Amino acid sequence: SISLFLESDTSDVQIVRVGNIDAEFYLSSDPDKSNGLVWQSEDGNTFFCITSTLPQDIMLRLAESVQVRSEERRVGKE
Repeated sequence: SISLFLESDTSDVQIVRVGNIDAEFYLSSDPDKSNGLVWQSEDGNTFFCITSTLPQDIMLRLAESVQVRSEERRVGKE
């Protein structure tokens, strides 16, 4: 499990897919608290987490739009 800091005792945890990667979606049982979506990059070097009161389908679309930039592109090119 890659759930590092989301409360699973107040959430329903579901395994979902972000592209080709397994992810965990935490559906909050409290409407005043955020849902959470956590996953890792394909190479396992980057961890992602989105928390929001948005519905699952929107959060999955957001997650699928995330792109990891290569180190070469980040260094000195900002």
